[in-house]
Amino acid sequence: MKLLFVLLGISFSLTAQTSITVIVKTDKVIEKADAYDLSQKEHQKAAYKDTLSFRFHKNQVDCYNLRYFEGEKVYSAQLWLNNGDITIYAHPGKQALVIDSVINSPFYYYLDRLSDYHYSLKDSADLLNTVLLQAFRENADNVFSLALAHHYLGVNQNNKAALRALQPLLKEQGDRFSWFLLYEGLGDRLEKLLSREVIDTGKFRFKDTGGKISTLKTENDEVTVLDFWFLGCPPCIEDHKSIHLWKEKLKQKNIRFISISKDPPEKEKTWRSYLLKNGYDWENYIEPAKGKLSRELNLSAYPTYIILGRKGEILAYYNDFERVLKHLDIQP
Repeated sequence: MKLLFVLLGISFSLTAQTSITVIVKTDKVIEKADAYDLSQKEHQKAAYKDTLSFRFHKNQVDCYNLRYFEGEKVYSAQLWLNNGDITIYAHPGKQALVIDSVINSPFYYYLDRLSDYHYSLKDSADLLNTVLLQAFRENADNVFSLALAHHYLGVNQNNKAALRALQPLLKEQGDRFSWFLLYEGLGDRLEKLLSREVIDTGKFRFKDTGGKISTLKTENDEVTVLDFWFLGCPPCIEDHKSIHLWKEKLKQKNIRFISISKDPPEKEKTWRSYLLKNGYDWENYIEPAKGKLSRELNLSAYPTYIILGRKGEILAYYNDFERVLKHLDIQP
């Protein structure tokens, strides 16, 4: 998979700094379209036409979401773009809005090249880190640097030496982008990854599928895997299919597997129905509205798997179940 920088707005002036013209010609029955920045501070809507223009008060690189609606079906795309007058040619694909070309936004193609280069380095951790840190320096004057920082944290969750290399870069940048969505919690997450050694799950309360509220003790379990997820997370849902297949193997190796949903209280019935419908009968809990362990850990990517030892010591972080199996040396 290629590198995807998907991950609060600020007003600049009353005159739009960025105009995005989107040209989509299709035989599909598209009814409407919209566009909004990552922070969702500016949201433009329009009835469908071949050519639509969306205007934003942005005077620097930013991230935008485009959506075209065919009944209940949505074709969407997310793009990092320069400010200015930009033209996008696109068409609806099977599942998404396919971008054919982007005019007057070099940053779009810069990111495309960076993604390709990143993918080519997937098996060379040290070189990949060098490339990501260099890219951060190149983009230190725009908000894309925060997306790079988040990705760097994800890649190096288990590498404290590499994490320390990011510290001075974030410190030098300061709070100049505190208004942007991806700023919040970034520094805290870095510090907790560097300093946290143990997770005391007993300090937090959870609700099980039967509605009982209790604490969650993992002490004395040889190995525990915590799976943090939520219903609107496609990778989480996909991983659950694999977890269902491997749950007996995990039991055989005396590995306790616990899924913890961060969905809000109003989603509790849907959460319970989802588990029941799919027969996901391993240990499942949902977090309360307040006092969430996921918030305490400053998690920003889902799913997140945390492997704990007997005393609650953190052995590793991962963001896909396949890596968890590899860490635990579980094979077919």
